[in-house]
Amino acid sequence: DTLSTKIQSTELLTTHKRILLSFQSDENNRIQAYLLIPHDVNKNSKVPAVVVFHQTTKDTIKEPVGLGPNQSLAIANHLVERGYIVLAPECFIMKGKGPQAQATELAKNSPELTGMGKMTFDSSRCIDFLEIHENVDSARIGCIGFSLGAKEVLYAMAFEPRYKVGVFNEGGIGIRMSNWTDPWYLTSKMKPSIPEMEHHQVLALIAPRPILIMGGNSADGDSSWPFIKAVLPVYGLFGAEEKIGLINHQGKHTFPHAARAKAYQWIDHWLNHKATKEEVGPQ
Repeated sequence: DTLSTKIQSTELLTTHKRILLSFQSDENNRIQAYLLIPHDVNKNSKVPAVVVFHQTTKDTIKEPVGLGPNQSLAIANHLVERGYIVLAPECFIMKGKGPQAQATELAKNSPELTGMGKMTFDSSRCIDFLEIHENVDSARIGCIGFSLGAKEVLYAMAFEPRYKVGVFNEGGIGIRMSNWTDPWYLTSKMKPSIPEMEHHQVLALIAPRPILIMGGNSADGDSSWPFIKAVLPVYGLFGAEEKIGLINHQGKHTFPHAARAKAYQWIDHWLNHKATKEEVGPQ
């Protein structure tokens, strides 16, 4: 196992198994994650998997699995109830003393990488991990994220073709719509290149795979439309215009119940999965 996976704890819950583990990212660090496996998965099962990228929160991976105070963002729990194997990895910027310290350490250890570059590499390692799991259908792996997690979805989908579907909620699809030039994302070195370089160019790399952009008129929403419009012709070349979507859920910087329902339906549809339970979480 080139990932050098280490199991830290295993809990048997009512509907699924929750495993806390870590695996190697690069020579400098490891990725800690929760792996959720439905109880009805047996040794002969091959089921789709979803990677859930958490938002900026001190709860990090506890939030997606329902161990934080916000159950509406227990996205990994909702998806495992729907029959997915789910991996919820910790974003490197939330380790130790936080984003600024992590950005400084990254610049020292891996000067060729931006924070987004590191996150994107880690997202590929998540696929490496899932692909060798005996119950994962490696042809059906998707990703979903809110806020910081949405930023990870955009780059994971663009640069890792093994992700087959993505949902991006309130990440700020435009570089000037959020804090993309912070030291732990693209850095201030990006500023002189805007707007000649913008995220419609990154979004275009995802075509023709399906991605849903969601927002509540905080980071994303109506203002996200120009990016979708710019990329539609690329999807059109593949006859895949229906595979890029935009929903304004009007919920500001949140992930409301109705929006989660649409997000999970999007993943179900494009991963060809019939949900074992229509779980969406609390209102």
